[in-house]
Amino acid sequence: MLFFRTVPLFPALFLLSINAAADPSLGAHNLAYYGMSANNNAAISTQAMTTQGSGSTILACIGRGIFSDFAARGAPGDNKGNVPYIQLGTAHIYTLWPYSGTALYAYQSAAGGGNHIVTADVSPADEITLAVVEVKNGGLIADYKWNEVLSGNPITSLSVTTTGPATLVAFWWGDGYASVKQTAVPNNGFTVIDTILLPGNLVQAAVAVKSVSAAGSYNVTWTSTPVQGAQLWLAAVQTTIATTTAIPPVSGIKPFGFTATANTISYSLQKSCFVSIKYYDLRGRLVSSFVNNYQQPGNYTLKLPTSLPRNVYIRKFKAGDFVSKERLPVRK
Repeated sequence: MLFFRTVPLFPALFLLSINAAADPSLGAHNLAYYGMSANNNAAISTQAMTTQGSGSTILACIGRGIFSDFAARGAPGDNKGNVPYIQLGTAHIYTLWPYSGTALYAYQSAAGGGNHIVTADVSPADEITLAVVEVKNGGLIADYKWNEVLSGNPITSLSVTTTGPATLVAFWWGDGYASVKQTAVPNNGFTVIDTILLPGNLVQAAVAVKSVSAAGSYNVTWTSTPVQGAQLWLAAVQTTIATTTAIPPVSGIKPFGFTATANTISYSLQKSCFVSIKYYDLRGRLVSSFVNNYQQPGNYTLKLPTSLPRNVYIRKFKAGDFVSKERLPVRK
């Protein structure tokens, strides 16, 4: 039988330090696209950008002509070691174009700098649009929403909720096919920063941002010509809150319970955040990574493999800015 004895190295609550945090703000951004049958490349890349050296959240929204490529080609990455970007939610098919769709990805606390290029794999000859937005000082994706609205209805996104100052990033993906250049204009104080609205076989897109200074719920309505429906993504990115209050973003972390074939870890998330569970040897070398994705608030019980050989490990549990480390002797 395999079992762990957990010896906590850190307290159960994460006490945030008293440091003033700059509000999130728009950083570098770029949009790249290929029209249908307009390329023979296996990847699409943004132009080189200059991003903040550290502490940014980078959003990458992709529209593909071949929907199955979201699974076949995987998530985007970049040349700064931020690989892979984490998918937020799932990819979504257009109602009117059942072989095409969109997806949203993000990388929090990204490494940055000059000559920053984001890349996504693509099937040669496929139409694809890659829209990338950096939010500086954005340590937390507070909320994100997707919805699709068909033509004839107000093209209004679902609302996202913030708990403080945030940068809102909206993506419009039109579902019309036009022989003329199109327009897509947001309301509610959003400013368009990138578009591809040319006629022809393209994945049409527009990107807009808005800074908000207070907690609240926010949405955006788009007006387009020609009139058409759209898939809409809206994300709210905040700075990690600086406070002297002990905030438990994660609670109820229970020790591993083992049988000969499986083990489990249970925990509760009080807010949406990136979660990772990794094992290191005593020299700090990564042995295994079990979880590395974005999770919504709720209760989780995960079954993890029992393939670790007999040894002493450090388990690092990270949820947002909360970090817990435990020394775990594994005996067989």
